[in-house]
Amino acid sequence: MEELVAQALSKSRSIVTSCYHSSLGELKDLSDLKTGIIISSLPVNPVQLALWARADAIFPGASTPGSSRRHIKVIYRFTPGLSIAEIWQAGSCDSAQTAW
Repeated sequence: MEELVAQALSKSRSIVTSCYHSSLGELKDLSDLKTGIIISSLPVNPVQLALWARADAIFPGASTPGSSRRHIKVIYRFTPGLSIAEIWQAGSCDSAQTAW
């Protein structure tokens, strides 16, 4: 799947976001696409998770509490090259799983 995404978006200015974080790491191995992890529940260390996935951004989910969102923002400031996205796409990781 990652190869198909890399090929389909190879000449575009796109960011691929996913709640399947290991897929983003595989995508990084195949392309120069920008990636972002979707966090639908707060892990112990979202910045560490983003770094493990080699993501360029964190997309906190709508269900992430405001205090946790502020905590993520404070931590990411000390992580060069990592961004926080204030947008949230339609659907959720659960709905993606159901569709998959």
